[in-house]
Amino acid sequence: FFAKYDQDGNAIWAASAGGSGDDGCYMTVDLLGNIFATGWYNSPVIAFDSIVLTNSGNADIFITKLTTTSVGINEPTLESNLLFYPNPTTNYLQIALPKNAQGKFVLTDVLGNTVFSVNVNNEETQLISTGDLSNGVYTITYQNKERSISRKFIKQ
Repeated sequence: FFAKYDQDGNAIWAASAGGSGDDGCYMTVDLLGNIFATGWYNSPVIAFDSIVLTNSGNADIFITKLTTTSVGINEPTLESNLLFYPNPTTNYLQIALPKNAQGKFVLTDVLGNTVFSVNVNNEETQLISTGDLSNGVYTITYQNKERSISRKFIKQ
């Protein structure tokens, strides 16, 4: 099964998946919070809630985007309104922020050294120059009074 929990450990939703045999799955989440799963199954059939896939031979593969159904209006979250692009990047990293965002961005290298830091005050976009950075993997972290959100990006 797949499940999503809030930051306090409360269950938000759950979905069943699987078959009767040797099945495997890997998952990832994109920057918008969409959940993708891929894997293989040796079971005669595999079910994702009400969707059933039939095995056509030995081990078959699948890829799926998990969705949830909710009643009411989903409140936008900081995670869903915080976008970093392009990734990989060469000269700049554009960041889209939720309205009235206040906090700071900290850019660190793979060793955890702070490379850049800037405060954000009621801005909806932030452009960070990456042209002078060495090629490699970096982490950009947005921090405010309540939380911090980190994303990795590649400088080419």
